Amino acid sequence: MALATDHAPTHAPAAPQPSGAASPVIAEGTEVPAQLRRLRSLGCEFGQGHLFSPALSAGDMTTLLACWSPAEIVELFTAA
Repeated sequence: MALATDHAPTHAPAAPQPSGAASPVIAEGTEVPAQLRRLRSLGCEFGQGHLFSPALSAGDMTTLLACWSPAEIVELFTAA
């Protein structure tokens, strides 16, 4: 996904495939809440980037997943 200098996405998510089943779109490099709001307004439901977490080692990722709370993720998306 191309990003403008103000960190706003400039392209909408991919169109549905000919079969009618939409491909999941994963936004890469989401760094600020404004990007997340824009991506959500475009229908993008998945993303990764420093807004969610910096890069983690395998051990740190294991620890994060063991402590993960779905309520925390819901709060992140509602606050953005």
